[in-house]
Amino acid sequence: AISTRKYTEELIKQQEEEIAEQKQAIEANRQELAANKQELAANKQELEAVKAQADKNAKERDAYAEILRQHGLL
Repeated sequence: AISTRKYTEELIKQQEEEIAEQKQAIEANRQELAANKQELAANKQELEAVKAQADKNAKERDAYAEILRQHGLL
């Protein structure tokens, strides 16, 4: 009976250690997810800025093209 009890206690101890390791892994994954979300938000902001600059460049190009057309240069 003693050996069975010791075996059971050891098994419980191992399972508790595995659970603790899994909890740590889950927390690490949560932190990584949070970091990825922040990076995604930053990338979206950067993309919006690039799109805005591209729109501005296109408008300027169109304005210059219109000036050139008005002067018969295009």
